[in-house]
Amino acid sequence: MPTESTLEQRFAKLTRDLCESNRSAAELPASTVLPFVAALQSGGESGDEARDRVIPNVLFHVEQLEMNKNRNLVKLKVEMVCQAHHNDTPETTQSDWTRKLRGIVNDRSKWAAHLSALSDADKAGFRILRYIVESGGITIDPDTKVCSFNTSIAFHVVTDELCKL
Repeated sequence: MPTESTLEQRFAKLTRDLCESNRSAAELPASTVLPFVAALQSGGESGDEARDRVIPNVLFHVEQLEMNKNRNLVKLKVEMVCQAHHNDTPETTQSDWTRKLRGIVNDRSKWAAHLSALSDADKAGFRILRYIVESGGITIDPDTKVCSFNTSIAFHVVTDELCKL
């Protein structure tokens, strides 16, 4: 993760990289079957990015960003969305993928190992105080027939002057 990335981009990538590094242990399909994508824009992706994306996939993006007046205490919510075509991927398969992904992000020891392995540059500017994993819902886009299983991870973070917001 380059240090010039915004905090939103860094946390979308951080969560994606955590899941990627635990993919085989969780018995998730290879990246050619189920790619993990970190959206670099707040709130998801542009129309072109969405059109070009391979389905099924798992999309990571920051859904919400709140900060105090001094901009040093931040709450951000990373949305993890497991997407598949409703007609092509059985709902039980997609549900199993989501369950395994939620297992990864719920595991504090996996987060501790992942964060400790980051370079000093990648850790610069922020410290995670706590995080909460919240189940989301299931949506089906009537036009594209893409079924999405959503999970939110709310991070409470302290930032310093090195952090680009």
